[in-house]
Amino acid sequence: MSHDQFSLFNETSIRKLFKERADSIKETIYNEDEGTILNANKADYVDWIVNEHRIQQPVIDTGEEALVREERTRDRIQKEEFVLCYPVAGNTDLFRYQPSSRRSTNFLAKVEDGLLKIDLDVTTPKQGSVQRKIDRARRYVENHLENLKEDIEDHNQTLEQNAEKWFSNRRVDVEREYDLLDGLDVPVLDRDDVSETFAALNVDRKQQITVKKPDPPDTAEPGTVPAIPEGDYRKIISAINDVGKNFEKNPELFEGKSEEQLRDFVLFYLQPLFEGTASGETFNMTGKSDIMLQYDGDPLFVAECAIWHGKEYYLEKISQLHKYLRWRDSKAAVVLFVRNKAMEPVRETIREKTTDHETVDALMETVDESWYEFQAHVPGDEGREVTLAVLAFNIPPIK
Repeated sequence: MSHDQFSLFNETSIRKLFKERADSIKETIYNEDEGTILNANKADYVDWIVNEHRIQQPVIDTGEEALVREERTRDRIQKEEFVLCYPVAGNTDLFRYQPSSRRSTNFLAKVEDGLLKIDLDVTTPKQGSVQRKIDRARRYVENHLENLKEDIEDHNQTLEQNAEKWFSNRRVDVEREYDLLDGLDVPVLDRDDVSETFAALNVDRKQQITVKKPDPPDTAEPGTVPAIPEGDYRKIISAINDVGKNFEKNPELFEGKSEEQLRDFVLFYLQPLFEGTASGETFNMTGKSDIMLQYDGDPLFVAECAIWHGKEYYLEKISQLHKYLRWRDSKAAVVLFVRNKAMEPVRETIREKTTDHETVDALMETVDESWYEFQAHVPGDEGREVTLAVLAFNIPPIK
């Protein structure tokens, strides 16, 4: 076993992790400042601390699997072995934990470049042997994921119940202590750092995308129209860029995929990373190849995914983006999947010909070789600015 491999769903009991999370909540509550315990809204406090310790399930796309060869050294001999791969995201450390119900079969695995790679321990290309191992590994993953999901759901529910109980018990203890002190004939001085009334926290492991509630477009004043903060926008584009880099590292997994399928992979990685806007919506699909983040039904961010078919097709995709944009200071992106073996001519076209589009004003920044930022505007209204990111990833044919 290599240093980065682990025993899939078999290293440590998930109960150990559950106990650590429960112990941490109890310790936090019983070490909490007395003023906070007395002044906090119980429901708000419990929501906050449970969200801090809630276990998020890992995301694995079992509908997309691929078989790849990897070189391994066994007994000082280099061999090619078959590895079964699934796209994964989120808390992938949980693949190391044993669910409460598990099978005795075991597989070695590792998480690398956004993929769960399962060692099938097969070196000969005999179809029957490989297929049997694939079937066993697939059943193993599906069964253990389902068992892990049930364990985590039960744990998170129990966590909330225990947090409510521990908070109530601590509050009773503090109130009794204060009642006792109030009965003394010697004054008791308050500590200088007694906390103020507890403010409810909205805490999640996901990054929150916020937006100010807008006025209607015909009455909106400058500064009051909706917009994704620049920092949040950069995080979204950076996440998409990370996905594209993984495409480039593993082109064999994405060969022959359609625009919609490649779009779905991008969406698959965005969903675990970001919470939606104040309306509760998050990234969704509304067309053949687009991804949107909406606020009250209106798009604030739109990404158009497309396979590269030359300059004219690319500029048409920019035009297609504009039909969705409603607000001033909108954010948009074109995500290009390039099948060409030569990538530099495509990059040159993006850098030098994007401003041929009537709405694109200037190239503002080249973040890296796959990510370009342009200043644009809505057709017919130069005052309504659009920040346009263009990302291009090379997924050439393997053969």
